[in-house]
Amino acid sequence: MYSWLSHRGVINKRMQSIWKSRLPMKLKVFLWQIFHDKQQTAVELKKRKWRGSPLCSACGSPETMNHIFFQCILARFVWTCFKEALGWDRAPVGWQDFLDTWIPLGCKDYNAKLFLLAMVLWSLWTSRNKRAIEGKFPRLPIELMFKCDGFLQKWRGLMKDGEQSKIGEWRTLVVKWVEAFQEDCKRRAEDDSFM
Repeated sequence: MYSWLSHRGVINKRMQSIWKSRLPMKLKVFLWQIFHDKQQTAVELKKRKWRGSPLCSACGSPETMNHIFFQCILARFVWTCFKEALGWDRAPVGWQDFLDTWIPLGCKDYNAKLFLLAMVLWSLWTSRNKRAIEGKFPRLPIELMFKCDGFLQKWRGLMKDGEQSKIGEWRTLVVKWVEAFQEDCKRRAEDDSFM
């Protein structure tokens, strides 16, 4: 009865897969909030008479869910890092784009991709909260990649063996790319005369 009243009898297959996944409960709830556009973004809080600014603390654009997770300069940096490291054709531009292109229902490695998505979104959200609530900005954008890696390592053990190995493969590619990126940045800093 509850599901009929809540969803008019329509079953959301994506939410079913999230609730059945091996993600920690707080990440399941977090993804539920995203799916139902219930994140407490600045724009949403402003609608409820919040006194703070509706703008992103990093770039000054209106802070919506899509902005935090895909359009902010920090989110674009993270997705571009994954694009380069994992050989994607392009970085995702929005929530629906990610769902339709990167993790369509029933795709190969669906649970591993869902896990990776959850870790990236959680990293971006916790970073956003540090900026917006505590006023703590990352010293370098690459710190967000380290945060993603930390969450991947922390919760990877919850996944099935096959999914763990796939996540391990992706992690290895990303770590190698990040190391090369950092070396390139150091080399450029030494070579650039204007710095």
